[in-house]
Amino acid sequence: MTTLLTASLQSLSELPDQLATTEGFPEVLQALSEGRSATIDGTWGPSATLTTAALASHAPSKILVVLAHPSDLDRWQGDLTTFDGERPEIFPAWDTIPTELVELDSTGSQRLRLLRQLESESPPRIILSTLQALLQPVPGIDQLESRRRVLQVGEEIDMEDLAVWLVEQGFRSVDRVELPGEFSRRGGILDLFSPDVENPWRLEFFGDEIESIREFDAGTQRSLEDLSRVTATGSLSNEESGYLSMTGHLCDYLARDAWTVLVELEELHDQGKQYLERVSDWRGLITIDSAMKKLTSVPSIRLSSFPVPSTEVTCHLNVESVERFSGNVALVRDELDSIAVVDRAVIACHNEAEVARLTEVLSSGKLAQSERLQLVTGQVHAGFRLVDFGLVVLGGQELFHREGARQVLPRRQIESRAIDSFLDLKEGDYVVHVSHGIALYRGMQVLDKNGREEEHLLLEFRAGARVYVPASKIDLVQKYVGGSKVNPELSKVGGTGWTRKKEKVE
Repeated sequence: MTTLLTASLQSLSELPDQLATTEGFPEVLQALSEGRSATIDGTWGPSATLTTAALASHAPSKILVVLAHPSDLDRWQGDLTTFDGERPEIFPAWDTIPTELVELDSTGSQRLRLLRQLESESPPRIILSTLQALLQPVPGIDQLESRRRVLQVGEEIDMEDLAVWLVEQGFRSVDRVELPGEFSRRGGILDLFSPDVENPWRLEFFGDEIESIREFDAGTQRSLEDLSRVTATGSLSNEESGYLSMTGHLCDYLARDAWTVLVELEELHDQGKQYLERVSDWRGLITIDSAMKKLTSVPSIRLSSFPVPSTEVTCHLNVESVERFSGNVALVRDELDSIAVVDRAVIACHNEAEVARLTEVLSSGKLAQSERLQLVTGQVHAGFRLVDFGLVVLGGQELFHREGARQVLPRRQIESRAIDSFLDLKEGDYVVHVSHGIALYRGMQVLDKNGREEEHLLLEFRAGARVYVPASKIDLVQKYVGGSKVNPELSKVGGTGWTRKKEKVE
Protein backbone atom coordinates (compact mmCIF):
# COMPACT_ATOMS: atom_id res chain seq x y z
CA MET A 1 0.00 0.00 0.00
CA THR A 2 1.24 3.47 -0.83
CA THR A 3 2.41 5.68 2.03
CA LEU A 4 0.13 8.65 2.65
CA LEU A 5 1.48 12.00 1.56
CA THR A 6 3.12 13.83 4.41
CA ALA A 7 4.44 16.97 2.72
CA SER A 8 2.71 19.75 0.82
CA LEU A 9 3.01 19.78 -2.95
CA GLN A 10 4.68 22.82 -4.43
CA SER A 11 2.89 22.05 -7.70
CA LEU A 12 0.83 19.23 -9.15
CA SER A 13 3.80 18.27 -11.34
CA GLU A 14 5.25 16.61 -8.21
CA LEU A 15 2.33 14.18 -8.00
CA PRO A 16 3.21 11.83 -10.92
CA ASP A 17 6.43 10.64 -9.28
CA GLN A 18 4.53 9.88 -6.09
CA LEU A 19 1.82 8.01 -8.03
CA ALA A 20 4.55 5.88 -9.59
CA THR A 21 5.23 4.41 -6.13
CA THR A 22 1.76 2.82 -6.06
CA GLU A 23 1.81 -0.94 -5.57
CA GLY A 24 2.20 -2.58 -8.99
CA PHE A 25 3.37 0.57 -10.78
CA PRO A 26 7.12 -0.22 -10.56
CA GLU A 27 6.40 -3.64 -12.08
CA VAL A 28 4.60 -1.94 -14.98
CA LEU A 29 7.61 0.32 -15.56
CA GLN A 30 9.93 -2.67 -15.45
CA ALA A 31 7.85 -4.54 -18.03
CA LEU A 32 7.86 -1.55 -20.36
CA SER A 33 11.60 -1.10 -20.00
CA GLU A 34 11.98 -4.75 -21.08
CA GLY A 35 9.89 -4.18 -24.20
CA ARG A 36 6.72 -5.82 -22.88
CA SER A 37 3.19 -4.43 -22.61
CA ALA A 38 1.24 -3.65 -19.45
CA THR A 39 -2.18 -2.58 -18.17
CA ILE A 40 -3.19 0.03 -15.61
CA ASP A 41 -6.84 0.06 -14.53
CA GLY A 42 -8.84 2.26 -12.18
CA THR A 43 -7.88 5.37 -14.16
CA TRP A 44 -11.13 7.29 -13.64
CA GLY A 45 -11.50 10.64 -15.40
CA PRO A 46 -8.54 13.02 -15.15
CA SER A 47 -6.57 10.47 -13.11
CA ALA A 48 -5.76 8.95 -16.52
CA THR A 49 -3.82 12.10 -17.39
CA LEU A 50 -1.99 11.94 -14.05
CA THR A 51 -1.14 8.29 -14.74
CA THR A 52 0.17 9.21 -18.19
CA ALA A 53 2.35 11.95 -16.68
CA ALA A 54 3.73 9.37 -14.22
CA LEU A 55 4.59 7.08 -17.13
CA ALA A 56 6.15 9.93 -19.10
CA SER A 57 8.42 10.85 -16.19
CA HIS A 58 9.98 7.38 -16.40
CA ALA A 59 9.86 6.80 -20.17
CA PRO A 60 13.21 6.65 -22.00
CA SER A 61 11.95 8.91 -24.80
CA LYS A 62 8.56 9.80 -26.28
CA ILE A 63 5.03 8.70 -25.35
CA LEU A 64 2.19 8.59 -27.88
CA VAL A 65 -1.25 8.74 -26.21
CA VAL A 66 -4.20 7.51 -28.29
CA LEU A 67 -7.70 8.73 -27.35
CA ALA A 68 -11.08 7.71 -28.75
CA HIS A 69 -12.63 11.17 -29.13
CA PRO A 70 -11.14 14.34 -30.69
CA SER A 71 -13.12 16.40 -28.18
CA ASP A 72 -10.92 14.99 -25.38
CA LEU A 73 -7.64 16.24 -26.88
CA ASP A 74 -7.72 19.77 -25.46
CA ARG A 75 -8.70 18.65 -21.94
CA TRP A 76 -5.91 16.10 -21.93
CA GLN A 77 -3.46 18.68 -23.21
CA GLY A 78 -4.38 21.11 -20.42
CA ASP A 79 -4.31 18.54 -17.62
CA LEU A 80 -1.06 16.97 -18.81
CA THR A 81 0.59 20.39 -18.95
CA THR A 82 -0.27 20.75 -15.25
CA PHE A 83 0.84 17.27 -14.19
CA ASP A 84 3.87 16.90 -16.46
CA GLY A 85 5.12 20.48 -16.56
CA GLU A 86 5.45 20.43 -20.37
CA ARG A 87 2.78 21.06 -22.97
CA PRO A 88 2.06 17.97 -25.11
CA GLU A 89 1.70 18.24 -28.88
CA ILE A 90 -1.46 17.20 -30.72
CA PHE A 91 -1.49 15.13 -33.91
CA PRO A 92 -4.92 15.87 -35.43
CA ALA A 93 -7.18 14.10 -37.90
CA TRP A 94 -8.63 15.57 -41.08
CA ASP A 95 -12.39 16.17 -40.97
CA THR A 96 -12.74 15.14 -44.60
CA ILE A 97 -10.34 12.92 -46.51
CA PRO A 98 -8.41 15.38 -48.70
CA THR A 99 -7.78 14.65 -52.36
CA GLU A 100 -5.30 17.40 -53.15
CA LEU A 101 -3.04 20.00 -51.49
CA VAL A 102 -3.00 17.65 -48.55
CA GLU A 103 -0.25 19.36 -46.60
CA LEU A 104 -1.36 22.91 -47.31
CA ASP A 105 -4.50 23.08 -45.20
CA SER A 106 -4.35 23.83 -41.46
CA THR A 107 -4.69 20.19 -40.39
CA GLY A 108 -2.14 18.97 -42.91
CA SER A 109 0.28 21.64 -41.76
CA GLN A 110 -0.16 20.69 -38.11
CA ARG A 111 0.46 17.04 -38.95
CA LEU A 112 3.61 17.92 -40.92
CA ARG A 113 4.88 20.20 -38.13
CA LEU A 114 4.65 17.29 -35.71
CA LEU A 115 6.65 15.07 -38.08
CA ARG A 116 9.33 17.77 -38.32
CA GLN A 117 9.44 18.06 -34.53
CA LEU A 118 9.86 14.30 -34.18
CA GLU A 119 12.88 14.45 -36.50
CA SER A 120 14.41 17.40 -34.63
CA GLU A 121 16.96 17.38 -31.82
CA SER A 122 14.25 18.34 -29.28
CA PRO A 123 11.13 16.28 -30.08
CA PRO A 124 8.03 16.54 -27.86
CA ARG A 125 7.96 14.14 -24.92
CA ILE A 126 4.20 13.51 -25.09
CA ILE A 127 2.05 13.37 -28.24
CA LEU A 128 -1.75 13.25 -28.10
CA SER A 129 -3.76 11.80 -30.96
CA THR A 130 -6.89 9.82 -31.83
CA LEU A 131 -7.26 6.48 -33.57
CA GLN A 132 -8.98 8.30 -36.43
CA ALA A 133 -5.86 10.44 -36.96
CA LEU A 134 -3.74 7.29 -36.92
CA LEU A 135 -5.89 5.63 -39.59
CA GLN A 136 -4.93 8.49 -41.91
CA PRO A 137 -1.47 8.07 -43.49
CA VAL A 138 1.41 10.53 -43.51
CA PRO A 139 4.19 11.02 -46.07
CA GLY A 140 6.83 8.33 -45.79
CA ILE A 141 10.21 9.39 -44.45
CA ASP A 142 11.79 9.00 -47.90
CA GLN A 143 8.88 10.87 -49.51
CA LEU A 144 9.39 13.86 -47.25
CA GLU A 145 13.13 13.87 -47.77
CA SER A 146 12.68 13.98 -51.54
CA ARG A 147 10.47 17.08 -51.21
CA ARG A 148 12.82 19.10 -49.02
CA ARG A 149 15.26 21.83 -49.96
CA VAL A 150 17.88 23.38 -47.69
CA LEU A 151 18.38 27.16 -47.93
CA GLN A 152 21.20 28.85 -46.05
CA VAL A 153 22.82 32.23 -45.68
CA GLY A 154 25.68 32.69 -48.13
CA GLU A 155 24.27 30.20 -50.65
CA GLU A 156 24.07 31.33 -54.26
CA ILE A 157 20.77 30.50 -55.88
CA ASP A 158 18.74 32.07 -58.66
CA MET A 159 15.54 33.45 -57.14
CA GLU A 160 13.62 32.61 -60.31
CA ASP A 161 14.75 28.98 -60.11
CA LEU A 162 13.69 28.85 -56.47
CA ALA A 163 10.26 30.29 -57.33
CA VAL A 164 9.83 27.65 -60.06
CA TRP A 165 10.70 24.89 -57.56
CA LEU A 166 8.17 26.26 -55.07
CA VAL A 167 5.40 26.27 -57.69
CA GLU A 168 6.33 22.71 -58.70
CA GLN A 169 5.99 21.73 -55.03
CA GLY A 170 2.44 23.07 -54.79
CA PHE A 171 3.21 26.45 -53.17
CA ARG A 172 0.94 29.38 -54.08
CA SER A 173 2.35 32.72 -55.22
CA VAL A 174 0.57 35.56 -53.34
CA ASP A 175 1.04 39.27 -52.70
CA ARG A 176 1.47 38.78 -48.96
CA VAL A 177 2.29 35.54 -47.15
CA GLU A 178 -0.29 34.61 -44.50
CA LEU A 179 -0.81 30.84 -44.70
CA PRO A 180 1.36 27.72 -44.91
CA GLY A 181 2.16 26.80 -48.51
CA GLU A 182 2.44 30.40 -49.75
CA PHE A 183 5.36 32.47 -51.05
CA SER A 184 5.75 36.06 -52.17
CA ARG A 185 8.43 37.94 -54.17
CA ARG A 186 9.21 41.65 -53.85
CA GLY A 187 12.41 42.78 -55.51
CA GLY A 188 15.28 41.05 -53.72
CA ILE A 189 13.04 39.67 -50.97
CA LEU A 190 11.31 36.28 -50.99
CA ASP A 191 8.86 35.38 -48.22
CA LEU A 192 8.24 31.67 -47.81
CA PHE A 193 5.85 29.78 -45.50
CA SER A 194 6.82 26.10 -45.43
CA PRO A 195 3.78 23.99 -44.45
CA ASP A 196 5.63 22.28 -41.59
CA VAL A 197 6.73 25.33 -39.56
CA GLU A 198 4.96 27.74 -37.19
CA ASN A 199 6.08 30.97 -38.88
CA PRO A 200 7.22 32.03 -42.37
CA TRP A 201 10.74 33.05 -43.37
CA ARG A 202 11.99 36.18 -45.16
CA LEU A 203 14.98 35.61 -47.44
CA GLU A 204 16.86 38.73 -48.53
CA PHE A 205 19.04 38.37 -51.63
CA PHE A 206 22.07 40.37 -52.75
CA GLY A 207 22.22 39.41 -56.38
CA ASP A 208 21.98 35.61 -56.36
CA GLU A 209 23.30 35.25 -52.82
CA ILE A 210 21.06 34.72 -49.79
CA GLU A 211 22.20 37.56 -47.56
CA SER A 212 19.92 36.91 -44.59
CA ILE A 213 17.06 34.69 -43.41
CA ARG A 214 14.63 35.86 -40.75
CA GLU A 215 11.64 34.20 -39.18
CA PHE A 216 8.69 36.60 -38.95
CA ASP A 217 5.09 36.76 -37.71
CA ALA A 218 2.61 36.39 -40.58
CA GLY A 219 0.05 38.62 -38.86
CA THR A 220 2.20 41.53 -37.73
CA GLN A 221 5.08 41.06 -40.23
CA ARG A 222 7.41 41.59 -37.24
CA SER A 223 10.78 39.83 -37.36
CA LEU A 224 11.20 37.13 -34.71
CA GLU A 225 14.61 35.52 -35.13
CA ASP A 226 17.65 35.54 -37.42
CA LEU A 227 18.39 32.13 -38.92
CA SER A 228 21.39 30.77 -40.79
CA ARG A 229 19.78 27.71 -42.35
CA VAL A 230 16.22 26.51 -43.03
CA THR A 231 14.67 23.52 -44.77
CA ALA A 232 11.59 24.10 -46.94
CA THR A 233 9.21 21.18 -47.43
CA GLY A 234 7.20 20.79 -50.62
CA SER A 235 3.80 19.19 -51.13
CA LEU A 236 2.83 15.77 -52.42
CA SER A 237 -0.11 17.43 -54.20
CA ASN A 238 1.66 17.54 -57.55
CA GLU A 239 1.73 13.75 -57.58
CA GLU A 240 -1.25 11.86 -58.94
CA SER A 241 -3.77 11.46 -56.09
CA GLY A 242 -1.48 13.14 -53.55
CA TYR A 243 -3.27 11.77 -50.46
CA LEU A 244 -3.29 8.24 -51.86
CA SER A 245 0.44 8.43 -52.54
CA MET A 246 1.25 8.74 -48.84
CA THR A 247 2.98 5.59 -47.63
CA GLY A 248 3.89 6.36 -44.01
CA HIS A 249 2.42 6.22 -40.51
CA LEU A 250 3.07 8.43 -37.50
CA CYS A 251 4.63 5.47 -35.66
CA ASP A 252 7.34 5.30 -38.33
CA TYR A 253 8.68 8.58 -36.90
CA LEU A 254 8.82 7.32 -33.31
CA ALA A 255 12.04 5.97 -31.82
CA ARG A 256 12.15 2.26 -31.03
CA ASP A 257 12.24 3.05 -27.31
CA ALA A 258 9.03 5.10 -27.49
CA TRP A 259 5.96 3.96 -25.54
CA THR A 260 2.32 4.08 -26.61
CA VAL A 261 -0.61 4.63 -24.24
CA LEU A 262 -3.94 3.20 -25.43
CA VAL A 263 -6.80 4.79 -23.47
CA GLU A 264 -9.93 2.61 -23.19
CA LEU A 265 -8.99 0.06 -25.85
CA GLU A 266 -12.52 -1.20 -26.57
CA GLU A 267 -13.72 2.35 -27.12
CA LEU A 268 -10.79 3.00 -29.46
CA HIS A 269 -11.83 0.02 -31.59
CA ASP A 270 -15.50 1.08 -31.57
CA GLN A 271 -14.73 4.62 -32.64
CA GLY A 272 -12.36 3.39 -35.34
CA LYS A 273 -15.03 1.07 -36.75
CA GLN A 274 -17.66 3.80 -36.71
CA TYR A 275 -15.31 6.15 -38.52
CA LEU A 276 -14.51 3.64 -41.25
CA GLU A 277 -18.19 2.73 -41.65
CA ARG A 278 -19.05 6.35 -42.36
CA VAL A 279 -16.16 7.18 -44.67
CA SER A 280 -17.32 7.14 -48.28
CA ASP A 281 -13.93 6.12 -49.70
CA TRP A 282 -11.48 3.90 -47.83
CA ARG A 283 -8.68 4.23 -50.35
CA GLY A 284 -5.43 5.31 -48.74
CA LEU A 285 -6.65 4.72 -45.18
CA ILE A 286 -4.87 2.38 -42.77
CA THR A 287 -6.89 -0.50 -41.32
CA ILE A 288 -7.54 -0.69 -37.59
CA ASP A 289 -5.57 -3.94 -37.34
CA SER A 290 -2.59 -2.39 -39.15
CA ALA A 291 -2.70 0.73 -36.96
CA MET A 292 -2.87 -1.38 -33.80
CA LYS A 293 0.04 -3.48 -35.00
CA LYS A 294 2.06 -0.29 -35.42
CA LEU A 295 1.02 0.99 -31.98
CA THR A 296 1.93 -2.25 -30.22
CA SER A 297 5.21 -2.78 -32.07
CA VAL A 298 6.74 -0.72 -29.23
CA PRO A 299 6.03 -1.14 -25.50
CA SER A 300 2.37 -0.25 -24.98
CA ILE A 301 0.28 0.56 -21.91
CA ARG A 302 -3.46 0.01 -21.78
CA LEU A 303 -5.35 2.44 -19.51
CA SER A 304 -8.82 1.40 -18.40
CA SER A 305 -11.35 2.77 -15.94
CA PHE A 306 -12.56 -0.74 -15.14
CA PRO A 307 -10.57 -3.88 -14.36
CA VAL A 308 -9.94 -5.91 -17.52
CA PRO A 309 -8.87 -9.53 -17.93
CA SER A 310 -5.24 -9.49 -18.97
CA THR A 311 -2.20 -11.73 -19.03
CA GLU A 312 0.02 -8.64 -18.97
CA VAL A 313 1.61 -7.03 -15.94
CA THR A 314 -1.23 -5.05 -14.34
CA CYS A 315 -1.42 -2.21 -11.83
CA HIS A 316 -4.72 -1.50 -10.08
CA LEU A 317 -5.15 2.14 -9.03
CA ASN A 318 -7.55 3.00 -6.22
CA VAL A 319 -9.20 6.12 -7.61
CA GLU A 320 -12.70 7.45 -6.92
CA SER A 321 -14.79 10.18 -8.47
CA VAL A 322 -15.69 13.28 -6.45
CA GLU A 323 -19.25 14.46 -5.78
CA ARG A 324 -20.39 17.44 -7.79
CA PHE A 325 -20.47 20.78 -5.97
CA SER A 326 -23.71 22.76 -5.86
CA GLY A 327 -22.05 25.98 -7.02
CA ASN A 328 -23.50 27.88 -4.06
CA VAL A 329 -20.87 30.17 -2.53
CA ALA A 330 -22.51 29.90 0.90
CA LEU A 331 -22.33 26.10 0.87
CA VAL A 332 -19.01 25.44 -0.85
CA ARG A 333 -16.92 25.38 2.36
CA ASP A 334 -19.21 22.77 3.97
CA GLU A 335 -19.30 20.73 0.76
CA LEU A 336 -15.52 20.76 0.57
CA ASP A 337 -15.27 19.71 4.23
CA SER A 338 -17.67 16.79 3.60
CA ILE A 339 -15.77 15.62 0.53
CA ALA A 340 -12.44 15.55 2.34
CA VAL A 341 -13.42 14.50 5.86
CA VAL A 342 -10.02 12.97 6.61
CA ASP A 343 -8.21 13.51 3.31
CA ARG A 344 -5.97 16.31 2.25
CA ALA A 345 -7.23 18.38 -0.67
CA VAL A 346 -5.35 20.19 -3.40
CA ILE A 347 -7.22 22.70 -5.57
CA ALA A 348 -5.75 23.69 -8.92
CA CYS A 349 -6.35 27.38 -9.66
CA HIS A 350 -5.69 28.95 -13.04
CA ASN A 351 -3.63 31.85 -11.71
CA GLU A 352 -2.38 33.48 -8.53
CA ALA A 353 -5.36 35.84 -8.42
CA GLU A 354 -7.71 32.86 -8.18
CA VAL A 355 -5.51 31.34 -5.49
CA ALA A 356 -5.92 34.54 -3.47
CA ARG A 357 -9.70 34.68 -4.00
CA LEU A 358 -10.29 31.04 -3.06
CA THR A 359 -7.99 31.32 -0.06
CA GLU A 360 -10.18 34.11 1.27
CA VAL A 361 -13.42 32.24 0.56
CA LEU A 362 -12.30 28.91 2.03
CA SER A 363 -10.10 30.04 4.93
CA SER A 364 -12.84 29.68 7.56
CA GLY A 365 -13.66 26.07 6.63
CA LYS A 366 -12.62 23.08 8.74
CA LEU A 367 -10.39 21.72 5.98
CA ALA A 368 -8.40 24.93 5.67
CA GLN A 369 -8.12 25.44 9.44
CA SER A 370 -6.83 21.90 9.88
CA GLU A 371 -4.10 22.72 7.34
CA ARG A 372 -5.23 19.91 5.06
CA LEU A 373 -6.12 22.28 2.20
CA GLN A 374 -3.62 23.53 -0.35
CA LEU A 375 -4.13 25.77 -3.39
CA VAL A 376 -1.72 25.64 -6.33
CA THR A 377 -1.74 27.04 -9.86
CA GLY A 378 -2.62 24.67 -12.69
CA GLN A 379 -5.48 23.11 -14.61
CA VAL A 380 -7.52 20.05 -13.72
CA HIS A 381 -10.79 19.85 -15.63
CA ALA A 382 -12.50 17.52 -13.09
CA GLY A 383 -11.74 16.23 -9.62
CA PHE A 384 -10.83 12.77 -8.31
CA ARG A 385 -9.73 11.08 -5.08
CA LEU A 386 -6.50 9.10 -4.77
CA VAL A 387 -7.69 6.82 -1.98
CA ASP A 388 -4.33 5.25 -1.09
CA PHE A 389 -2.76 8.71 -0.85
CA GLY A 390 -5.56 10.24 1.21
CA LEU A 391 -5.68 13.03 -1.35
CA VAL A 392 -8.48 14.78 -3.23
CA VAL A 393 -7.48 16.74 -6.36
CA LEU A 394 -9.92 19.38 -7.61
CA GLY A 395 -10.13 22.06 -10.26
CA GLY A 396 -11.00 25.49 -8.86
CA GLN A 397 -13.69 26.01 -11.51
CA GLU A 398 -15.62 23.01 -10.15
CA LEU A 399 -16.45 24.71 -6.86
CA PHE A 400 -18.69 27.35 -8.40
CA HIS A 401 -19.50 25.76 -11.78
CA ARG A 402 -17.40 28.38 -13.54
CA GLU A 403 -16.01 26.25 -16.35
CA GLY A 404 -17.06 28.91 -18.86
CA ALA A 405 -15.31 31.76 -17.08
CA ARG A 406 -12.26 30.11 -15.59
CA GLN A 407 -11.30 26.96 -17.42
CA VAL A 408 -7.99 27.41 -19.20
CA LEU A 409 -8.95 25.65 -22.40
CA PRO A 410 -9.09 26.67 -26.04
CA ARG A 411 -11.98 28.95 -26.95
CA ARG A 412 -14.08 26.30 -28.62
CA GLN A 413 -14.56 24.52 -25.29
CA ILE A 414 -15.16 27.68 -23.34
CA GLU A 415 -18.03 28.83 -25.51
CA SER A 416 -19.45 25.61 -26.85
CA ARG A 417 -21.07 22.31 -26.01
CA ALA A 418 -21.04 18.95 -27.73
CA ILE A 419 -23.61 18.13 -30.40
CA ASP A 420 -25.06 14.62 -30.28
CA SER A 421 -26.54 14.82 -33.77
CA PHE A 422 -27.41 17.37 -36.42
CA LEU A 423 -30.96 17.30 -35.00
CA ASP A 424 -29.58 19.45 -32.15
CA LEU A 425 -29.02 22.26 -34.66
CA LYS A 426 -31.31 24.52 -36.61
CA GLU A 427 -30.26 26.58 -39.60
CA GLY A 428 -28.69 29.86 -38.55
CA ASP A 429 -27.26 28.55 -35.24
CA TYR A 430 -23.74 29.62 -34.35
CA VAL A 431 -21.33 26.71 -34.06
CA VAL A 432 -17.62 26.28 -33.30
CA HIS A 433 -15.42 24.12 -35.51
CA VAL A 434 -12.32 22.63 -33.86
CA SER A 435 -9.85 23.82 -36.51
CA HIS A 436 -11.52 26.82 -38.12
CA GLY A 437 -13.43 28.60 -35.33
CA ILE A 438 -16.88 30.22 -35.22
CA ALA A 439 -19.34 29.73 -38.09
CA LEU A 440 -23.05 29.68 -38.96
CA TYR A 441 -24.78 26.35 -39.50
CA ARG A 442 -26.50 26.42 -42.91
CA GLY A 443 -28.16 22.99 -42.92
CA MET A 444 -27.35 19.55 -44.31
CA GLN A 445 -26.33 18.71 -47.85
CA VAL A 446 -25.72 15.39 -49.54
CA LEU A 447 -22.49 15.33 -51.54
CA ASP A 448 -21.33 12.73 -54.01
CA LYS A 449 -17.82 11.51 -53.25
CA ASN A 450 -16.34 9.01 -55.67
CA GLY A 451 -19.77 7.66 -56.56
CA ARG A 452 -20.99 7.38 -52.97
CA GLU A 453 -23.36 9.84 -51.30
CA GLU A 454 -22.65 11.20 -47.82
CA GLU A 455 -24.43 13.79 -45.67
CA HIS A 456 -22.46 16.91 -44.69
CA LEU A 457 -23.05 19.83 -42.35
CA LEU A 458 -22.67 23.10 -44.24
CA LEU A 459 -20.85 25.78 -42.21
CA GLU A 460 -20.51 29.39 -43.32
CA PHE A 461 -17.49 31.38 -42.14
CA ARG A 462 -16.39 34.98 -42.66
CA ALA A 463 -16.65 36.41 -46.17
CA GLY A 464 -19.10 33.66 -47.12
CA ALA A 465 -16.48 30.91 -47.05
CA ARG A 466 -18.12 27.49 -46.79
CA VAL A 467 -16.85 24.29 -45.24
CA TYR A 468 -18.59 20.92 -45.57
CA VAL A 469 -18.17 18.62 -42.56
CA PRO A 470 -19.17 14.95 -42.94
CA ALA A 471 -21.96 13.89 -40.58
CA SER A 472 -19.59 11.16 -39.40
CA LYS A 473 -17.33 13.89 -38.01
CA ILE A 474 -20.00 15.84 -36.10
CA ASP A 475 -17.91 15.53 -32.92
CA LEU A 476 -15.60 18.20 -34.39
CA VAL A 477 -18.43 20.73 -34.40
CA GLN A 478 -19.68 22.24 -31.15
CA LYS A 479 -22.75 24.39 -30.58
CA TYR A 480 -21.84 27.96 -29.61
CA VAL A 481 -23.30 28.93 -26.23
CA GLY A 482 -21.48 32.17 -25.41
CA GLY A 483 -23.08 34.24 -22.70
CA SER A 484 -22.83 37.59 -24.50
CA LYS A 485 -25.96 39.12 -26.03
CA VAL A 486 -23.85 40.25 -28.98
CA ASN A 487 -23.49 37.77 -31.83
CA PRO A 488 -19.93 36.46 -32.12
CA GLU A 489 -17.68 37.39 -35.01
CA LEU A 490 -17.31 34.69 -37.64
CA SER A 491 -13.83 33.24 -38.09
CA LYS A 492 -11.78 33.41 -41.26
CA VAL A 493 -11.12 30.00 -42.80
CA GLY A 494 -7.40 29.36 -43.04
CA GLY A 495 -6.51 32.51 -41.11
CA THR A 496 -4.31 32.69 -38.04
CA GLY A 497 -6.83 34.56 -35.88
CA TRP A 498 -8.55 31.48 -34.47
CA THR A 499 -5.25 29.82 -33.57
CA ARG A 500 -4.06 33.01 -31.85
CA LYS A 501 -7.35 33.33 -29.96
CA LYS A 502 -7.03 29.78 -28.62
CA GLU A 503 -3.41 30.38 -27.65
CA LYS A 504 -4.33 33.65 -25.91
CA VAL A 505 -7.04 31.92 -23.86
CA GLU A 506 -4.59 29.15 -22.92
